[in-house]
Amino acid sequence: VAICEQVETPEEAKIRAKEEGGKALVKRDVVRIVTQGTLTEDNQLDHRTNNYLMCVHISAVQTGIAVIDISTGDFYIEHATIDDIPHIVERYAPKEILISEKLQQDPSLAEFWHINRHLLTIWVDSRFNVDNSERLLRKQYSIDSLSSLGEFTTASVSASGALLDYIDLTQKGKIPYIEKPRLIEHETVLQIDAATRRNLEINRTMNGEKKGSLLHT
Repeated sequence: VAICEQVETPEEAKIRAKEEGGKALVKRDVVRIVTQGTLTEDNQLDHRTNNYLMCVHISAVQTGIAVIDISTGDFYIEHATIDDIPHIVERYAPKEILISEKLQQDPSLAEFWHINRHLLTIWVDSRFNVDNSERLLRKQYSIDSLSSLGEFTTASVSASGALLDYIDLTQKGKIPYIEKPRLIEHETVLQIDAATRRNLEINRTMNGEKKGSLLHT
């Protein structure tokens, strides 16, 4: 949803029109683009669950995943394999997943993307440029080197930068406060595959409902 607002008063429009020698049409502009992963309004959010926006990117043999909840400022990155993607998506249950055109066409993920097509936002490959992503991260946190944020791979840099770029675009340059990224290390937590997680009905029942799940109980 694109939200448009009047960005000048009628008086300002008249002054501008006089200077430009044109008609006094009041300027309007898009001030925000609302997507399912960039909601911040309390009345649109479930206070008991995170509203995660996820970005998945593959560079060579590396898979990088970045996850942000802009309503809370939480920011996580994960280094994974292509086989881990369905399990990580199931764990976070994101409201929106940002991927590149190239990744959308990956035959090994074709069925998974089709099942989750309602969550996908497809962006051109150039938005995942690693140099641009690194620049965005350094700018966001006012740092000279990414090493001060922790361990990054090329894929996780691209995923993180693309996510910040997407938030900047949808919020029209007004990025809310976002914590420094926290690396989730797979060796330190119990891994549960997607099928097992669904069968255990931890967050949702097999029918996709919260009522009746372990968390609900």
